[in-house]
Amino acid sequence: MTDTVLTFTTPGQRTRDADGVYRDGTTTTREVFARVESASRAEFFAAGQKDFKPEFCFVVFPEEYEGEDECVYDGEAYSIYRTFRRKDTDELEIYVHKKAGVRNGA
Repeated sequence: MTDTVLTFTTPGQRTRDADGVYRDGTTTTREVFARVESASRAEFFAAGQKDFKPEFCFVVFPEEYEGEDECVYDGEAYSIYRTFRRKDTDELEIYVHKKAGVRNGA
């Protein structure tokens, strides 16, 4: 299962400094190995009902996923909208779509 490297990102907590100015915290990243698969037709249909356009399905070992909401693959930012644990192989499918509000490739 080492087709690619997937980077999970967790935004840092926003805080207010002594002057009352809000500052974004430091984003943490973590890399894991993943297998990239296409989203199925059924997934496109189901995600479309929630106004999502699935981009990829990443398959990882369940122990490697810690509930992150975002990831980066091939320099592009994605939001994780659904996970599914396969019973036959005990792998975890992670479905992503383009992260809203981020200009990718800039």
